[in-house]
Parts: sequence; C-alpha cells; structure tokens
Amino acid sequence: MKSVEMRLARPAINEEKPIEIVPHPGYGRPSVFAYKVYQAILKKLSDYGYPVPESVSFGHREIMRVMGRSSTGGKNSKELVRALNQFKNTSINCWFYDKNTKTGANLSLSLVNKFLYTYKGRGSVSNFTMWLDPWLIKSINNHYTFCLNFARIENLESIGVALYKQLYFHFSNIYSKTHSKNIVFRKDYEEICRTWLGGLKVLRYRSKILQEQLGQHLEALKKTKLIKSYTLEKNVDGDGFNLVCHPGVGFFEDYERFYRRRMQTELPFMLATDTHTIQKPIEIVLYFHQQQSGDANASIEFGFSEKETLFASSLLEKHSVEETKAFIDYGLAEARKTNFDIRSIGGLKKYYPSYTEELSKKAKAKVRATEEEKRQQEDRRRRAYVTYRAAEVARIRSALPSSDIERIESVVRGELEAKNNSGVKVFSGWIRQRVDHELVLQHGHGILSFEEWQKCV
Repeated sequence: MKSVEMRLARPAINEEKPIEIVPHPGYGRPSVFAYKVYQAILKKLSDYGYPVPESVSFGHREIMRVMGRSSTGGKNSKELVRALNQFKNTSINCWFYDKNTKTGANLSLSLVNKFLYTYKGRGSVSNFTMWLDPWLIKSINNHYTFCLNFARIENLESIGVALYKQLYFHFSNIYSKTHSKNIVFRKDYEEICRTWLGGLKVLRYRSKILQEQLGQHLEALKKTKLIKSYTLEKNVDGDGFNLVCHPGVGFFEDYERFYRRRMQTELPFMLATDTHTIQKPIEIVLYFHQQQSGDANASIEFGFSEKETLFASSLLEKHSVEETKAFIDYGLAEARKTNFDIRSIGGLKKYYPSYTEELSKKAKAKVRATEEEKRQQEDRRRRAYVTYRAAEVARIRSALPSSDIERIESVVRGELEAKNNSGVKVFSGWIRQRVDHELVLQHGHGILSFEEWQKCV
C-alpha cells in the first residue's frame, strides 16, 4: 500500500517506472546467470512453435551448453536452482494509471509459477521443467513479442543483450515505416542507463562511457552485425550525450527472416520430445510423492532423484499416464496392507508383476464383455429386422385379395403334403411361413435385405 500511496501522490512515477521489481529477501535480485537462462527459455519456447505451452523443459547439459558453460557439476547446478527460485519468487508489479480519473491498477506476477527438477550424484541437476506465468504465455501467443536471432545474442553479456533487444526493436519500427536502409537511431545516454539498463550508473565523460561501460558491448553488437556503426555525441543542451547507431546487415537479414515473415518453428518435434522425456516422468514422480504423503497439494519446490524419473520413464514407455497413475495407486494400496513404508517410486517395483497380471485379467474381461455386447447387439438387430419384415409381409397380405392368398396357401399345402406322404400332419405354422416366403418373392420387391436394412437404421 505504500507503493500505491506513493504513486497516487506522484502520478509521474507510473510513467517513469511502470514496472517495479521486488526481489526475494533470501534469493536476491535475479542474477546475470538468471537473465541468460531466461533468454534460453524464450528461445526454447520459440522452438516449440505457436501456440507455445505454459511449460518448458531442459536437460542440464542442454541448458549449460546454451549458457556457454562446459561443466555440469554441482556448482552450476546450485546456481541454476537459485536462478529458478529467483524466477519464481521475484515479484514483478506492473502499474497502470489514468490521469483523468485518477485511478490505477496493478498486475503482480512472477516469471515462473512452479518448477520441478531431478538430480543425480552429489546434487547435480539432470533435468528440469518450469511452468511460466499464463500472462507471459498469453502475451507470446498473441504475438505481443518479436523474434530475435538467438545465434547473434547467445554470446553477448547481459548489457549487450539488453542493448541488442532495444536497438533491434527501434530499428524495426523505423524501417517498417521508411523502408530505407539509410536509417539512424538516436537515444539519450542517460535515458538508456535509466530505462534500458535498469538504473545503470550515469557517467560524466565520453571516454569513461566508452572505455569502462558501453564501449565493449557496442563493439560486440558490431560483431553480431546488428549495428554497422555507432557514435556518442553531445546533446543539444551540451549537458549530456546521445547514442547514435546505424543498423548493420545482420539487422536487415533478421528483419526479413523473423520480423516480416514471422517464421514459425523449424523444430516442431522438440515440444513432444521434452514433454515425454522430461516433463511427464517428473510429473509422475510428483504424483507418487503426493499420493504417498496423502497431500495432493504438496509443495513441488524440491528435486527428485534421477533414479525415480528413470523408473517413471520406463513405466510410461509401456503404459499411458492414466495407467501409470493407476499402478501407483495400486502399489501404495498394497503396501499399506502390510504397513510397508515406501519412500521412493522405485519401491513399487515389487508390485508391478501382480499389477500387470491384474491388467491382463481386466483386458481379457473387457474383450469378453465387448464380444458379448456385440453378440447382444447383433441379436437385437436381428429381432428388429424380423419385426420389420413381418410388418412388410402383413402389409402385402392386407393389399392382396383373399382369393390370391388362398390360392397360394392351397399350392403350398399340396407341396408340403406331397413331401410328407408318410402321413405326418402338416401344421398351419409351416404353411403360413411358406406362404409368407412366396408373398415376398412375388410381391415384396420393396422389402430390404438384412444388410440393406442395417444401412438405413
């Protein structure tokens, strides 16, 4: 509420600082490492293609390779988990204010809502999945973002990445209006430090700005070919500097490839692969621990042993997610019968043979039930057809003169009596059945066969 009162008293703050970052007291402000992980997340979402999902998964070697680190040891794992906690626990407050009505609104979110990771050995992270804030996902899926060439920014420092994004965005806006390659972008140096670079210290002298602060990053941008040249010149009032940049060939190449054409993913299989090999096994292990503890909403801010997810993966290779969860429920129920205290999902292995045997019995019973249902359906259809055919024969009988029917009955009776010359009595039911058959042959051209009738009902 202090922030609200301050912004009501000084509405200009809403324009100067519309976004407020509130770090967690324990995990601290997101680090440079975390910023690089965030770029990797955006890159991975881009690889997934539109619409992007709310979750993203990485293998530890994969993320470290993207980060430019060769080691996947415990130190890097600790830094990675700390970055994940910084994503989840750093609050981002977005402030909106209407000067006319003097009313405002605030949207508070974190980049990551939750995450899960697996570890092996001495605490080395092997895989992890994170669920991003739905507002972020909605923004990406609504195309309120622009595409960047990750290959050009992956080796830049954080300040270089921030400069790259801002310059690319402003070059794009200018170029989309002028379509001239002789464009130039000019920005106040102090404003760059304050808004682009999160409050970076403003230096007084050009030499120090270039030698100690922005120079190395601008040179790095030249190597990426985003900019062709840059200068730092005095502003009109003479009390500060303007950064003046000209776009390079790399900008125009990427503008055509990403910004104008809005190219989709070249790796559509990546999402399915990550989901099946990383995310689903982790979620299965989480389900086990939630069921084992009896708390369906148990916290997930902890890691799982890689052995657990490997066992979960082996189950998912043979069974669906629903069947795997059913096995977990079955195993835990069996364990409780003998007071067997299971601490990891691997402890359910002893119950797998009996579970698969039960599955086999259920499958066979299901086959038998299906076959019986088919037989009963066939019987119902046959009886319904007999009813239909009897109604059609009755219609023919009612339409014919009685003399015609009597004539056919006489012929049929004679034939039956000739066949049964042994003196066996000819029943009236036999005669009627044969007469109905003759009526259908002679007058039932519109009566459908059983096969034809089935297609109509």
